Formats: sequence, C-alpha cells, structure tokens
Amino acid sequence: MILTEAVLTDYGLYRGRNEIDLSCAADRPVVLVGGLNGAGKTTLFEAVRLCLYGAAALGGGRGSRRAGSRRAYEEFLARRVHRPAAGGGLRARQGRTSVAVTFGFFQGGRESEYRVERSWSSGAGAGAGVDERLEVGRRRPGEPEFAPLDAVQRPHWQQFIEGIIPRGIMQLFFFDGEKVARMAGGDGGGDGGGSGAEEEAVREAFNALLGLDAVEQLQADLEVNLARNLTGGGAPLRAEYERTRAERDENDGVASRLRERLAQKETDIDAVRARIGAAEDRIAKLGGGFAARREESKAELAAARAEHEAACQRLRDMCAGALPFALVPARLARLRGAIREDMEA
Repeated sequence: MILTEAVLTDYGLYRGRNEIDLSCAADRPVVLVGGLNGAGKTTLFEAVRLCLYGAAALGGGRGSRRAGSRRAYEEFLARRVHRPAAGGGLRARQGRTSVAVTFGFFQGGRESEYRVERSWSSGAGAGAGVDERLEVGRRRPGEPEFAPLDAVQRPHWQQFIEGIIPRGIMQLFFFDGEKVARMAGGDGGGDGGGSGAEEEAVREAFNALLGLDAVEQLQADLEVNLARNLTGGGAPLRAEYERTRAERDENDGVASRLRERLAQKETDIDAVRARIGAAEDRIAKLGGGFAARREESKAELAAARAEHEAACQRLRDMCAGALPFALVPARLARLRGAIREDMEA
C-alpha cells in the first residue's frame, strides 16, 4: 500500500479544503512533513487513521467495540472539527467535515488505486448524534475517474479496507516524529539510550498485530492466581500447573503447525483472489452489468419476443390474403388480358 494523497476538509487546524500530495518519485523517494509544535503534523497522521478505520482508530480492535464507544467517538469528532473564530463545533458547521485518502495497492502483480473518504455532519434534530458516511472508490490503470467499489457490497466496505490495510500494520509503519522521539529518547524503559523503549514499542505493535496481548494478560493472571494458592499445601495445584504447562507446550506446537497451514491457505486465497480479479475484468469487458440487471433484461427479452410474434402474425395474415399475387405480376398481366378478350368476345 502506497499513499499518494490526503485531502482534509475543515478537520482540526486545517481550514477549508487542503490537498496534500504524498506521491513519491525516483528522485523524491521520501515525503517529509515538518513544522513547529501545534502546526498539524500529528493531526494529519491522525486524520489518515480516522479516515481508514473510523471509530476503531481510537482504541484498537476490541476496545473500540466496548459499550459507550460511540459517544466517546462523537465527542472526539466534536474536538477535531475545525472551529472558526466565532467558535462552535460539529453542530455549528454547515456542510460536511471530511478526510479522504488515496493510495495504490498491488494485488496479484497488478496495481489498483483506491480512494477512501469518510465525512461527518451533525444529525437532524436534537440528540441525533453524528451522521458518518464512508465512500470507497477504485480506479484501475487507464481509467480516468474513480468508480464506486461495486465488487464489494457497501455494508462490507469497512471490512474490505481493514482486509487490505490491517490496523496492526498501521501501528508498525505509520507514526509521527513524536513517537520516534519517545522510542529513541530514553524517556521510558531501557538503559537511557532508548533501546528499551524502542523494543517495547515494537513488541507492543507486534502483539497487537498478532493478537498476543490477550495471551500475555492471561498468563500474568494465571501466575498471580498460582502465587496466591501456593502459600499452603499447594502441591496438587503445582502438579496441575505443570500438567497444564505441558499441555500448553503441546498446544503451542499444534498452533505452530496450524499457522503454517493457515499461511499456505492465505497464499491459496491470494491466488484465488487474483483469478477472481481477472475473471471480473473479463466479465466487465463482456458486459458485466448484465448480472446486475438480469430481471430487467428478462422483461425486455419477453417484450421483444411478444413484438416479434405479433409481427409474424401480421405477416401470416398478409400471406393469407392477396400478398402471394404480388409475386407473379407477369402472370396477372396475362390473366387480365385474357379476361378482357373474353369480355369483348
């Protein structure tokens, strides 16, 4: 995934429409965003994450789904919407606040360009909350404009985005200079040189990406519980603990083998997706809209058949009358002459 553009409209410090070119070239391989404190660097990175993941960008995967997170999300948005000098927030704005991100994505050796736009406005009526809208478009090589992502149903657009850009990946590869300073400055952990903080930040990112944070928490809880129960006659509990650890080691081996199988299946899935993409392209070239309007096309076909049958019936009626005589004009002329001679005689 390669970011090429970000467009912020009335978000945070960014008043009006702000187009930020993030594309790179051979002579410009890095895009550096700089500025004084409070200039909007972190706001830009935050806006990109918010555009891609919505409410889930605030608290990770599981935390974003806890009760009350929607209200916290709306309060967060109210603080991020650009306020003019007269004050106000999301409800004081006219129109929609939006963030759009354009990026290139390679799949099956082919590149497609995607545009994700998430916008917000105040809902109608008191207590209506925030109206959020997500739009996803795709532009293949050679196409002039982005078209809606019709290959995926609209309710599944968010899952599609997270499928190609997992949130854990963003923690590893997309952070601002302040986080780099925290990792390298030695303000927490390590020997003062920053190595401990860096290792901890990378470890947390990988754990969140692989879902291992829950395993570590469970292990810590088990150790605490074991310590509390070993103050007296805890020999049976210790034996049970050792058996459980042995089972865990065995299960770890099984899990490792399953992960290898999963990796193979994911490779197979990527190959199938590539074939599906190629098939979709062929279908589009052959008239891919037919499947979407199948019933309408069947009705048109029935009407055309009825019209054809009516035309055939008219032809049959004409053939049953005087039409065959039009095929022998010379014979009719001789017959007319013979009749005239007979009348004269």
